[in-house]
Amino acid sequence: PPQKMALASSLIVTIGMVGGVLAQTPITLLIANYTWRGALMGVAFFGVLITFVIWSFVKIKETKTEGNKPALKISVWQSLKTVMKQPQNWVCGLFIMLLNLPVAILGALFGVKYLTFAYHLSPIEGSSIVSMLFFGMIFGSPFFGWFSDFLKRKKLPMLMGAALCLFFMLAVMYLNNLSSVSLHVLFFAIGFTSACQVLGYPMITESNSPAVTGSALSLAAILIMGGGYGLGLPFVGYLLDLNWGSQALAYQNAFLCIPIGIGLGLIAL
Repeated sequence: PPQKMALASSLIVTIGMVGGVLAQTPITLLIANYTWRGALMGVAFFGVLITFVIWSFVKIKETKTEGNKPALKISVWQSLKTVMKQPQNWVCGLFIMLLNLPVAILGALFGVKYLTFAYHLSPIEGSSIVSMLFFGMIFGSPFFGWFSDFLKRKKLPMLMGAALCLFFMLAVMYLNNLSSVSLHVLFFAIGFTSACQVLGYPMITESNSPAVTGSALSLAAILIMGGGYGLGLPFVGYLLDLNWGSQALAYQNAFLCIPIGIGLGLIAL
């Protein structure tokens, strides 16, 4: 039901974040023992298995509108045109993308390298700390979904989460000589608070008619993958190359785009 959309969306994201956890220390150990090629073959096999499970068990139900009538079917281009004219879709998509920057930049690529340079940690310990981002998302996503349903509001939990995420990100960047335990806690806190982004999905759903909900959510996904990953990761790499004389400082300067992005997310909100 619509009043449970926030919690349902957050649980889907929670399951997705399990992949993020597996991509850290478990993959690092697999590569150490079976080389990168063996690790990727294992991931590919698991992907084939998931495809088979989806094909066998997931059923498509016809979308219904009010009055339990089938939703109006329109063409792909019509639906895209409709959702692109809705400003709320762009604003919510940008918020999700910008609050996902810690996971995209630290979790997907640069976090372990940063920790090994700045704190002289082993790749295994660094990946353990980075995995806390995804554990934070795993616990934070259902929390924000539940909290939103409890308050019957979305904007306030999103505001609180984004502000706290900004605070914790600045703490990681500018507090010196953090212990391994402190880093584990702070990375978990960043992941937990950045999970407020999940509320953007039900907000998009509620801002569009059922006939174009899929297209509206896909627009958000394009912004997330195209912005945070497609543009964000190469941009951080470019900034690192510019300042590579001092590696730890280069990472700190390049990572400034994360708190700046979260600040822009607050403005979008």
